[in-house]
Amino acid sequence: YESLDDVKGVLSFDPKVPSALPAGFELNEITSTGSDFLQIIYTDNSDNRIFYRMAKGSDDVSGDYNAYKISKEVAIGDLKVTMRGNDKISGAVWNDGEFSYSILSDIGLEEEWVIDLIENIK
Repeated sequence: YESLDDVKGVLSFDPKVPSALPAGFELNEITSTGSDFLQIIYTDNSDNRIFYRMAKGSDDVSGDYNAYKISKEVAIGDLKVTMRGNDKISGAVWNDGEFSYSILSDIGLEEEWVIDLIENIK
C-alpha cells in the first residue's frame, strides 16, 4: 500500500503506528495479510530494517523464533513487553488485550529506542 490511508480501507481495525522513529529511519513499505494483520517496514539509508506488526488477537505475531541471550519482560505504562536479543534488542512483543504487536530489527536496537517506539504508538 502507498499509505496508511490506503491500508485502512482493507483492515478491520484502525491501525496504531509509531509516531517517532530512531534517527535515519523512514517508512518504506506497508502490507496487510487479510483484514486482521498489518506490517510496516521502516528502513534507513543503509537498508537496515525495522518491522512493526499489529494484528487482532493475542498470538505472537513477530514470526521470530530465534533463541537469544536476553529475554526479559519490561513494563511500559500498562503494557508488559517481552524484549529479546543478544547485545541489543532484536525484537519486542506485547498484547494490549485486543491486539498483538511486535517490533523486529535486522541490526538490533538500543532498549531505549524500543521503549520510545512503543511509547509513541498512536
